[in-house]
Amino acid sequence: MNVPLPPPPGMSESPRIVPLPGRGTNVGAQASQPSAQHARQVVVGHPPPPAEPELPYPQRHVRYAESVAQLLRSIARRDRLFEDIANNRELRDRLRTSLDDAATLLEQIRRRDRK
Repeated sequence: MNVPLPPPPGMSESPRIVPLPGRGTNVGAQASQPSAQHARQVVVGHPPPPAEPELPYPQRHVRYAESVAQLLRSIARRDRLFEDIANNRELRDRLRTSLDDAATLLEQIRRRDRK
């Protein structure tokens, strides 16, 4: 037999829901006015991790090429990508333009290597 638990101290037998501004993300007037009680530093005493030092010129650009290849690999694995954006003309045009630009740039880069 389930016996209802008594309400916590300070709460009535039949509590009402009272709308109050949230403490999370508030879109609107309150969001543009930060208050000290809402903004708190959660992690204290831990500095941000150091940024990775930037690679020097030739290594940095080889890393860029590896990143591009990784991103293109991800796009290539999505065999339904064109079907999924068929009804969204803006996305379809953006994807086609980007892939055309990538192909043109790859050809320009390859021609430099052949010289």
